[in-house]
Amino acid sequence: MKRDVPIVGIDLGATSLLAVIADARGQVLATAEADTPHDGPDPGPVVAEVARIVQKAARKADVKVSKLKALGIGAPGSVDLETGFIAKATNLDWLDVPLARHLEDALDLPSFVANDVQVAVMGEHAFGAARGARNAVAIWVGTGIGGGMILGGELYRGSHGAAGEIGHMAVVPDGPRCGCGQNGCVEAVASRSAIARDIEAAISARRKTLVPQIMRDKNKDRITASVLLAAASGGDKVVLELLERSRHYLAILVGNLLNVVDPEVVVLGGGMVEKFGDAMVAPIRQAALARAMPRPGQPPRIVASELGDHAGALGATVWARMRLDGFAR
Repeated sequence: MKRDVPIVGIDLGATSLLAVIADARGQVLATAEADTPHDGPDPGPVVAEVARIVQKAARKADVKVSKLKALGIGAPGSVDLETGFIAKATNLDWLDVPLARHLEDALDLPSFVANDVQVAVMGEHAFGAARGARNAVAIWVGTGIGGGMILGGELYRGSHGAAGEIGHMAVVPDGPRCGCGQNGCVEAVASRSAIARDIEAAISARRKTLVPQIMRDKNKDRITASVLLAAASGGDKVVLELLERSRHYLAILVGNLLNVVDPEVVVLGGGMVEKFGDAMVAPIRQAALARAMPRPGQPPRIVASELGDHAGALGATVWARMRLDGFAR
C-alpha cells in the first residue's frame, strides 16, 4: 500500500496564522499557530513566521519538514492559482507578491496558494458541512469577509481564479469606504473590522459602551470577536446595534447568493461565527430564506462551519493534494 505522506496546510489570516499537518483523510496530526506579522507591503516577516510554525508543527507531529509532501496555503485577496502569485491582499497591504515562490525558497517544499475562503470551502466540502454537496457557498466573516463556491462538485475559480470575492459585493452603494477603495461593500458594513471602526466612532461621539473596559480586562489592544461577545452578553447597546446591522447585511448577501447560485448549502464561518454561533447564524438564515425566490424541494441549508478554525488549513491541504495529483492545473 502506498504510504500516505502528510501535507501541511496554512490558514493565513489578517490577524493570525494556523498550520495544520494532516493526512489525506483530514486527520490532524499536529497544529501550530501565531499572530500574523504586519510590516506593510514586505511579505518577508509573514513568510518567516509561516516557516517557523511549519517547523513547530512538524516537530509536534514527529516528522521532518523535508518529509512532508507539500505545503498548501489559503491567503486573503486575489490569487493566481497557477502561479501562487497574490495580485492584491487589502488586509495585508500586499500588492503583486509571489507567495508560492517565497515559501518554496524558505521551506524547500512544493507550495500551492489559493484564496483563503476558496480553500475553506474545499475543506468543508471534503471533510465538513458541505460534504457530498454538488453546489455549495462558503462565507467567512472575520477581519474582512470572503467567499468561495463549489459548483458541480468542484471549486469554481472563475475566468481569472478570483471567483468568490463576495465581500466586495456592494450592499450600500453610498455606504462607508471599503479597504478595496469602493463604497458600501458588505465587508465595509458587516465585518468585524467594520464593527470595530464604528465602535471607535461611537466612543469618539461619547456614546456609552463596555468595550474599552472589556479590552482592558482582557488585555486586548484591538476589538476582537471575544471582546464583542463579552460586550453583547453585557447588553451593550452600541455593540448590539452594530451586530444587528452586520446580520442584516449578511442576510442580504446570502439571499442574493441563494437566488444567483441556488446552492444546496451555505456554510458560514470565520471568527465572528465561531464566537457567536447560532446567535449569528439563525437570524441570517431566517432573513436570507425570506429573501430567496421560492424553489421546489427542500430549502437550502444555511449552517455554521463544522471544521471551525481548521477549515482553511485543512482545505489548503486538499488544494495541495489536488495540484500534486494534477487535478487542478
